[in-house]
Amino acid sequence: MPPKRKSAAEPRPSSRSALAAVDAWFQLLAPSALSVLQGLLARMERFAPGAERVLSYGLPALRWRGRVIGGLGSTKAGASYYPFSGRTLTTLAPRLKGFSRTKSALHFELDRPLSEALLRALVRERMREVLAAEPKSPKPTRPGPRRLTSH
Repeated sequence: MPPKRKSAAEPRPSSRSALAAVDAWFQLLAPSALSVLQGLLARMERFAPGAERVLSYGLPALRWRGRVIGGLGSTKAGASYYPFSGRTLTTLAPRLKGFSRTKSALHFELDRPLSEALLRALVRERMREVLAAEPKSPKPTRPGPRRLTSH
């Protein structure tokens, strides 16, 4: 039995079954979508050191510090980036002009995939949200000045 993690913040390695599921999802894609989406997921991993590949809601995604931070989907019309947060796309709205989007997905065409800079911003914003949602550890207390007593 594998050792238990000490906390959600401690990264866990991707299981073989999770990696196999992600690979199986990619194999269902047309070659043009396959190369684009595999490239985007690989870049997402570079922007989120310690993240693991998982399938979440049937989509290839990354989990970091116990939370899903981004995933990709494919349709006949193109592809979508899913931040798995209702706030990420709203926060970055000024940078998303020219893209179709919903509250939970950013849509793009395969021949015009997300730029490196935009993908980095999406992943990093979601990571900030995850960090902000973690419980704050109490600040260590400094002992006060010692008082000398006379006996």
